Amino acid sequence: MKKHTAWFYGIIAGVATIGYYLLFYALEPRLFFHLGVYWSSFLIPLAAMVWAGRQERQGREDYPWQIALRTPFAVYAYAALLYHLFYFLFFNYGDPNLVDIQADVLLENLEKSWAYLGDRQAESLRREIESAPAGLTPGAALLAFARSLLGGFLLSLFIAFVLRKE
Repeated sequence: MKKHTAWFYGIIAGVATIGYYLLFYALEPRLFFHLGVYWSSFLIPLAAMVWAGRQERQGREDYPWQIALRTPFAVYAYAALLYHLFYFLFFNYGDPNLVDIQADVLLENLEKSWAYLGDRQAESLRREIESAPAGLTPGAALLAFARSLLGGFLLSLFIAFVLRKE
């Protein structure tokens, strides 16, 4: 694996993801927490992972999936690290009102899902949302980053099987 390939595409994906979220934040801060924005933001690192993997594959006669896994996963890890660092800093220092906006959005989504969840579970979630501490702790941010790496690994595994040459 060429380290500069993973760094390059990872930084591009991380910065592009941050820009994507900031675009929606500039349009309407509540969109920062919209599920459509969240899920569609995964297309950015996915594209970078594929491009980096294809670049690494060029000129090789064999490219087993074990080796093909490294570059896409490294790209994802770098992009996720940048994004989660941004999220932590922006959430805690950039706009202190994000805590309230997030709680409002979560409560609205909960109201829409109340019938599916049932009264007891929905009420428990409502109390949890309302009692959540203000801000994002470093531990919570680190846990979110670690969890995202699991998803990034699975995505990388899929990409590796598609790109392999054996």
